[in-house]
Parts: sequence; C-alpha cells; structure tokens
Amino acid sequence: MTECQQRYRATSKLVTKELRRLSALALTSFPEVYHHVPDLLSFQDKTQGTEGLTLDSFAEKEEIHTGRNIIYRAKLDGVAVVLKGFEPGTGKRVGREVKLLRERLKGHANIVRILDIFSDRQSGRDYFQMPAYDTDLRQWLQQHARPDGETRRKILMGVVRAVRAIHSEQFTHNDIKPDNVFISGGHAVLGDFELACPFSERVGESIVTTVTSVGGTKGYMAPERIEDPRLRTAASDMFSIGMLILASFAWEKMDALLRQPAANSTTFRELAVEVLDEAEQAKTISNISDAVRQLLFDAAH
Repeated sequence: MTECQQRYRATSKLVTKELRRLSALALTSFPEVYHHVPDLLSFQDKTQGTEGLTLDSFAEKEEIHTGRNIIYRAKLDGVAVVLKGFEPGTGKRVGREVKLLRERLKGHANIVRILDIFSDRQSGRDYFQMPAYDTDLRQWLQQHARPDGETRRKILMGVVRAVRAIHSEQFTHNDIKPDNVFISGGHAVLGDFELACPFSERVGESIVTTVTSVGGTKGYMAPERIEDPRLRTAASDMFSIGMLILASFAWEKMDALLRQPAANSTTFRELAVEVLDEAEQAKTISNISDAVRQLLFDAAH
C-alpha cells in the first residue's frame, strides 16, 4: 500500500467516525427530523460493516436482554448505541433483515435504522449497531397510564405509517408489540424485524404468507396465527396494531390480562367493550372513536 493510499484510508476512517458520531447526536437532539436526512454513510457497502469494528470497539457495554439473541447498551466514541447480537448460524435471516432495513425501507421516519453491522469472531454472532432510543412503548405506557390524546395519536400514527411502508414492500412484520416500538422525544419507530417475511401467495383479496419458523407474542398475535402460527398475513399485522391501540387506552388492565395464562382473544375483546362502555359513561366515547377513526384515515392517505 502506497503512502497516499494509507493517508486516504486513515482519512476515510476519521470521516466515518465523525459522521457516525454526528448522526447519533442528531437522533438524540432532533428525533423528528433525523430520519428525513439522507444516510451520510451510504457510501459504504450496504451489506458490509465498518472494517475492523468488533464488540471490543464499544465501551460501557450493559447487557439488557439475553436469550437466542443478545442486546447491549453501549457507547461508541462517547455516543450511546444499542447492539443486537444474533444467534450463531442465522446468517441468512440476518442478511434478509439487513436488506429490508438498509435498502428497501432505508430512511423511513418511523422504522429503526441500522447504523452499522459487524461480525464478532469470539462470540460467533453477527451484530447490528442501532441508535439508542429513550424508551420503548411498554415502559412509556407504564409511566404514562393516561397519556394525552395528541401524544398517543402521534406515537400510534408512527407505528401505522411504519407498517404501511412494510406492506408496500410486500412484507409482513409479524411481531408488533409495545416492546418493539421505540420512542425518543415523542417520536416513535418500529423495530425488531427478525420475524418479518415476504408475501408469498395471494388467496382472493387476502395476502397470505406461510413460513416454517414460528414466532410472535401472545396477546398481540391475531387469532388465526394462534391456530396456525406459520400463517402470517397483512391483516394479522393490523390486528396487532388494534391491540396496541387498546393497550394505549387501558394499559394497566391490558398488562394484567397478558400475565394470565388463560387469556385469549375473547378476553381482550371483552376488555375493548369495557373500555368503550367506560368511555360512554364518561361522555368521552366520541373522543376515542374519533381518535381511532382519524388514525386509520391518516394512515390511508
């Protein structure tokens, strides 16, 4: 390598480092505009990460989830980030998620961004580096049992717009739940696309996808998926959004039901009726119905 090439390579690494730092700071300070800014790191290969990046490159790593996948909060160049390490041997699924998020859904205001990707030889895991958001919808609802209508609408609209974009790319998300909705400054993004899969066949007007793996979350999973977890449809994503709406109006009761082993779709339907009955008695039924109607109208335009 010539001296000129060495200088060029060193300069490129420095520029990449600073752009990544500024990009992460922009998310913290201006979450509502961050996703509208073109990806400053787009000159990198979309399926390759920064050369030399490893798990040891990150400081102050704190494990916040463990299981098949492992998730850390960490810092890179002083900026907070989240690292998601995938179960070894799942390279094909990881590659599909990378392509969906970094190519087909890249830059969407309400979909989580992958800032970088890398492989860690010691653990045998592939990692995503993502922005560190303030909280997720579960924690937010725990802290805001009765959120104001405009903030609630803004968050739910973010989820609806994200799902609309996913469906426009002929994919289903398949795991929409409060834990996968991340919030910073009242701005919501949808994350965790591990179970996302493409539409595979059409039956009449219903889009049906059949996959071999099984996944999803009780309470937010559509009844047809409970009967056959391999069956995934665009409609089942919309069912999950409906459950998010219900949770936003009755989080404490919803959370209590989710902890009950015997809870089923009938149980949650009864909760929805109860919420509407209470609203009617309090003369706020029109506010709820109008809010949901406006939410779905906005999503369609």
